[in-house]
Amino acid sequence: MNLNLLDSYGFEVTSGLARCLDDRELYERLLELFMEDDTFPKAFEYFEKDETQELFELMHALKGACGNVAMNELYGALVPLVDLLRKKEGEKDDIFVLLSKVEKLYNRAKEGITQAGKE
Repeated sequence: MNLNLLDSYGFEVTSGLARCLDDRELYERLLELFMEDDTFPKAFEYFEKDETQELFELMHALKGACGNVAMNELYGALVPLVDLLRKKEGEKDDIFVLLSKVEKLYNRAKEGITQAGKE
């Protein structure tokens, strides 16, 4: 896997590797697990059903996973969404805007991992 390519997709690979004690195999395995996870599509389902607690838990878990591997761009988009959901004060339109931004960056991160795996 060409980890250097990930930096152009919003990752900070040096920091992510440091979090994994410079264990490249572990870092790559965490990226593989991210790719295998299929829970993100439930986010819009939770949103549509006004299941904000479930949405909060899903986004909080995703934020943690992103932090562990230094997907900083996606992590940065998750912070305000998780905070808004945690406070239970967000208007549905505000949540939708943030969730849509997260979706875009989530797909971009997955594309980056896919591209890095091809090289």
